[in-house]
Amino acid sequence: MGRPIASKTRKQLRQTIGYHLGSILVSTCSEEGLATTIVDDVGLAWGGDDDFKGAEVIMISGTTTNIGLKRRVTLFTATSDTLTIPDLTSITADGDGYELHENYLIDEIHSSINQAIVAATDDILVDKDDDSLVKQEGIYEYAVPTGFVAIHNVEYVSSYGIDRLIHDCNTVWDELVDTDVTATADTTEGNHKEGSASLKLVVADACAAGDILATEDITELDMSDCDKVTLWVYSSVALDSGDVQVLLGDTAQCASAVESLDIPDITADTWTRCVISLTNPSSDSAIISVGLKMIVDKDAFTLRVDDIRAVKATSRIYKRLNPDFWTIVLGTTDYLKINQDGYDTITNNRRLRLLGYQIPAELSDDTTALTIDPDYVIARAMALLLGSRTGVEAQANFWMAISEKKLMEARTNYAPNTRYV
Repeated sequence: MGRPIASKTRKQLRQTIGYHLGSILVSTCSEEGLATTIVDDVGLAWGGDDDFKGAEVIMISGTTTNIGLKRRVTLFTATSDTLTIPDLTSITADGDGYELHENYLIDEIHSSINQAIVAATDDILVDKDDDSLVKQEGIYEYAVPTGFVAIHNVEYVSSYGIDRLIHDCNTVWDELVDTDVTATADTTEGNHKEGSASLKLVVADACAAGDILATEDITELDMSDCDKVTLWVYSSVALDSGDVQVLLGDTAQCASAVESLDIPDITADTWTRCVISLTNPSSDSAIISVGLKMIVDKDAFTLRVDDIRAVKATSRIYKRLNPDFWTIVLGTTDYLKINQDGYDTITNNRRLRLLGYQIPAELSDDTTALTIDPDYVIARAMALLLGSRTGVEAQANFWMAISEKKLMEARTNYAPNTRYV
């Protein structure tokens, strides 16, 4: 795990850099202006006519439609403390926040921040984890999720502290079945993931968007202490998120569903383990019916589901897989390969969690938090910005020395058994 850092957004970094450069004013409008004016009788009170001409403004708070817009000042009128700028989307209002940058363009500062981040990638990596993989019967290799540059631990779910079975799908649903749907319990080998069968729904072309495909009554179940529903899904056609929903109801036939949960994207002819967040767990204290509803007309297709459960995700209990039991196979697609000992250790259909590292992300907006030491980024950005100007070489070298020191302090100490992707 990386050392703790103070989380800073791009806006916070930009303002700190601006203060170090002596080139920024952060203030608020003192009264309503126009879409072409900013009035500030506090922040701008010291300026003389045209003092701020050519400076760049960015709106940072207040009128929503203006936030993030950048404009160059065309005129400053000292008698009214008014900046004139090209049109914003809306008029400026009393209390709207803005930054005024002189000598350095805002995008120049943003570029220096990202250059600093990129320059650190040889020395600093960021912790990353992913639990999207599921160990399946007969499969030893799993495509490494995107973003990893190295992995040092593989873990698997040994159990859940809170795990409620909604339906095992070993028997056919018959509480409600649409007239254009044929429901069976499919016991064919390979056509189910847990137990002895899966629920198979053959949906005819006449079935329409908005139809409930099938429901099944269950013994009243309190799942208010859960936060996710998990299930296996197989479709003969690709599904986009929300094409089909899982319904949970406290009335028969899910007539008034308390949960309508979008099944995520499903690749055709592929079993997919789905984890879906409950919308309002506190309302899920007396579930007596589970169902499947087609939201988008998919024409004729076959849908299978298996092992529907409600769980508390944070109650997962993980075990570490012996590092001798797994390797990384590099190629066009990188794979996590589990050997026979690893395969025998992990029960089928158990979720895997990979722990490793990723490259620190560049910042593309004002709200995303930096994932590496902000002191390093600020110092390196200062060195880059001052280095682009003449006559300030000593200051640029000063900040570069600070950035190199901070880079050494923040360098990643790799965990044992780290393997590169």
